Amino acid sequence: MNHNVKYYKVNIFITLGLLVLFFFVILVSFIGIIDTSEGLGICITMNVVINIPILIMVMYYIYRYCYYKKIELKYIQEVKLEKTFPFFNHMSGFIVSMNINGTMKKVETKAIYSSSMFTILSLDEFIGEVVEVGYDEANDVCVIIRKISNNDFYGE
Repeated sequence: MNHNVKYYKVNIFITLGLLVLFFFVILVSFIGIIDTSEGLGICITMNVVINIPILIMVMYYIYRYCYYKKIELKYIQEVKLEKTFPFFNHMSGFIVSMNINGTMKKVETKAIYSSSMFTILSLDEFIGEVVEVGYDEANDVCVIIRKISNNDFYGE
């Protein structure tokens, strides 16, 4: 399972949990007036306004999860993760040099690594490490497949 699959799988469960939580919080907070038509309308409106954006996020994560679960990566090779690029809200990705069709090309990973305390994939855990990567031609991104120990990379 590559890192993108792991990232999107965890985010599916987190957003589904939020969806269910908000649904029941709204339902419980309007339980006293839900038997009136006005109360029912407010409850439905609140659920739609709050839960539709979360549902859209769930659908996006499911789409990405399925995409990366079925993907056939090309140009699989071992590289050392050294250079990062910042993204939004403590999220970062890596820039790696990959040999694609005989030429070295700088390719970015998805920005799914974080430096925050509560994270799925910790940036600190991977920086400076040797990993096996593959190339996703459709999106022009590098996908980290697994971490390899430094001894395996250098043949020691």
